[in-house]
Parts: sequence; C-alpha cells; structure tokens
Amino acid sequence: GAWSLRIYHKPFIRWIWLGFIFMAIGGILAATDRRYFQLARKAHMVAANQAMAGAA
Repeated sequence: GAWSLRIYHKPFIRWIWLGFIFMAIGGILAATDRRYFQLARKAHMVAANQAMAGAA
C-alpha cells in the first residue's frame, strides 16, 4: 500500500513549446499581411469586371 512518485525532467519540451509560439506568431503575421488582402481585392475586381463585360 505504499505510494511511489516518479518525476521526469525533460528539458527539451520547453523548446517544443517555444517553437509552437514562434510558429503561431509567424502564422498570425502572415495572415494579417496587407499584400494578401490587396491581391484578393484585385482578383475580386477583375472577376467583377469580367462579369460586367460578359453581361453587356
């Protein structure tokens, strides 16, 4: 009926979490880049202009 406790020290787990944080920050910065919004807006305008030209 005795209790036993094991403690594991894994120092490189900290690096995994740090890598996750860097990847998340990079993803957020990439998603908020204005160039992507400008490209999407241009593509939308081209598609709208083509639709208007085709309807006329």
